[in-house]
Amino acid sequence: MKWKEPTFGPTPLLRSLMAANARRKAQSFDLEAEQKQLKLVYPEWAKEWLKKYKEAWYIAEASGDKVGMRKAKELADGLRDKLREPPWAQEQMQKQTVRWMEANEDGNVRAMKAAAEAGKGIREKLETIDRIKKTSPQDAERLNDLTAKWYAANDKGMVDGKDMSLTPGLVEAAKNNYSKEAQTIMAKYPLPMQKPVVPPIAPPANAGVKQPPQTGDRQAIGSIAEFKRKYGGIIQTNAQELGVDANVLAAVILVESSGSGFVDGKLKIRFENHQFVDRAGYKELFTWSSEARWKGHKFRESVKHEWKTVHTGSQMGEYAAFEFAKKLKESAAYEAISMGMGQIMGFNYKQAGYHSAREMFDDFNRGHEQQINGMIHFMRGYNGGKLLKALKNNDLRSFVTQYNGNGQVDVYTEKMEKAMESYRKAG
Repeated sequence: MKWKEPTFGPTPLLRSLMAANARRKAQSFDLEAEQKQLKLVYPEWAKEWLKKYKEAWYIAEASGDKVGMRKAKELADGLRDKLREPPWAQEQMQKQTVRWMEANEDGNVRAMKAAAEAGKGIREKLETIDRIKKTSPQDAERLNDLTAKWYAANDKGMVDGKDMSLTPGLVEAAKNNYSKEAQTIMAKYPLPMQKPVVPPIAPPANAGVKQPPQTGDRQAIGSIAEFKRKYGGIIQTNAQELGVDANVLAAVILVESSGSGFVDGKLKIRFENHQFVDRAGYKELFTWSSEARWKGHKFRESVKHEWKTVHTGSQMGEYAAFEFAKKLKESAAYEAISMGMGQIMGFNYKQAGYHSAREMFDDFNRGHEQQINGMIHFMRGYNGGKLLKALKNNDLRSFVTQYNGNGQVDVYTEKMEKAMESYRKAG
């Protein structure tokens, strides 16, 4: 007879039974009674998540996991707090809360952070309204009303209760008017000045230790050695995680970035007329060559205006077209630009790990580190993992063909081979 090791903790069968029991308890929990007790109204989306938190709490309770019980309770309490806010804030908090919850389930840390920052902005607006209310309830009420109107216009194209979504210019004008009036009100109630905190003069504990680059670096890359000094750690970490040669990964980023993701401190973009028209229409205002959709891009502000060239060799033409397109349909404009070091198209935001093209644009605007991480995230999931497979196999030709298309494959492959060797030798 073989000796069998004793089993500690719940068996797989017991864990399954615990989960089923927790689910049953969560589904039967009386949320209606809880609403009455707390004087709240739970929308359907909130009920769904509260039951998930209940289920997590019951599972943790059955396992004796006090940390898990506390975490589930904190999440549920946080959700209830959001439901106590004004209707506009609840709607916006719902959007960001669901966004955070979905990102949390997917393990998307970047999207979780963006949702948390957006939620923080909403809470700051509420705090401002509450602060003003102590001095002037009338101004606080007006500021609350203006904030609600701004979100209605921004999210739904509603202007003073009327659907103006088909006239984006009027929507933008209304948003600007709401913002100006809100700023006028807030200017009457400035925050009290705070004395600056002067830190004691002392040598840092990590003096002499080489530190990783701070976020917000927008400087052009002067040399491969400088690039390696600044971002070698990020590249090495990601390369190990992906199972890729760090020199290959660095070469890809160096060649595709053309030296920087910024021009004069501004995010480098390229506006693609055909991509915008495919998503928003307005073909009478955007044109391109009959030979190739990606050539001969021009735009005009109306059929009465002269055509303007988009790709002039500077960023001025790119941003002029982009800003004009934003007035017509903002989401489509962000999806129609390639951006940053890797010139990733906005419509690839999901593959790059973002919730929207606008979120990707804002994060890329912070610095090269964010762009490198987004580019690596994009390569990880693009084309069903085939792009990453090419990197793992050091198959630069396959990578170039997938990333840049069939044009100039030999040229780009040679550039990457040279960059890989230069990066390897750099100090």
